[in-house]
Amino acid sequence: MSKILVIAEHDGSKLNPATAKCVACASAIPGADITVLVLAASAGAVAAQAASIAGVKRVVTLESPAFTQALAAVIAPAVVSVAGDYSHVFGPSTTFGKDLMPRIAALLGAPQISDLMAVESAPFDAAALLPGVHRALAWLGVEWPASPLNLSLLLA
Repeated sequence: MSKILVIAEHDGSKLNPATAKCVACASAIPGADITVLVLAASAGAVAAQAASIAGVKRVVTLESPAFTQALAAVIAPAVVSVAGDYSHVFGPSTTFGKDLMPRIAALLGAPQISDLMAVESAPFDAAALLPGVHRALAWLGVEWPASPLNLSLLLA
């Protein structure tokens, strides 16, 4: 079983659709056990929205006034504090995710895959990736060894 942590992106009251896209991608991993992590000053409304996403088994919340602004320097250490039991950490390929995920990867000492489009087999033997600038022009398939990963999902 793969324990997957998806970092929720939100504006404090509404969940960003990118979170559901991360869950959909994570769901393609065989045996995916998906948890969504909501970090907010008041997480109740966003947590309820996250719990309604198909494939989500549980929602974990961390509440602090420090999470009022979505600052990666503040959020990354909090994510790392709960990420230890997970085999994968997913975040959106938005400005939020592209700022946050490298910090999480560095704190965990783990590799990062950016702009993941699809999981074709586990453990990531042939993940389909799109390079950042040439998104519409090329697909790249890579083989990745089984190890804890931090992933960022490309939004179409």
